[in-house]
Amino acid sequence: VLWSPPCPSTPAVVSPTLATNAWQFMTGPNPVAVTARFSILLVGVAIGTALGVGFLTGSHTALVSLALGSVLILYAVVGLLSSRLHVPAHAERWMSPVIGVATGIVNGPTGVSVMPLVPYLTSLGLQREALIQAMGLVFGIAMLSLAVCLAWTGHFKLASAGASTLALLPVFAGMYAGQ
Repeated sequence: VLWSPPCPSTPAVVSPTLATNAWQFMTGPNPVAVTARFSILLVGVAIGTALGVGFLTGSHTALVSLALGSVLILYAVVGLLSSRLHVPAHAERWMSPVIGVATGIVNGPTGVSVMPLVPYLTSLGLQREALIQAMGLVFGIAMLSLAVCLAWTGHFKLASAGASTLALLPVFAGMYAGQ
């Protein structure tokens, strides 16, 4: 999907994205512990998104499609590599804010928050449920940050997000069935 900035589909995906990620986060084993562990990363995502959204709404719009494609290709390449990264516990303290800001900077112009977040989270050796819960939390905050930044710049209209609320019915039915 190639987007022409500002991304017209962003308002339509805000409600379903927030709802599904909130579901993943809240049904995990320990929301309080996950939030506490990744709070600095979340702040970084919000700051990075605020820095990156200028590319989506500014004069650098020709680079947005290139950036999106590059991020998705990089994510695919990282996923295909057989080696897994491992971040030691002592490095998490300084890496979390760096990864958070980098994820936000990618999220701002592209609306995609998987890079470098997902490889980083998987490198921490989290249990499956905690990993899904952490991804739900960070993806939700990334989308919320993007929506707030786009609203702040006048590129997000709440009315265009309303229709996507109807999509929540089949989304929740699918998530319920999947569990």
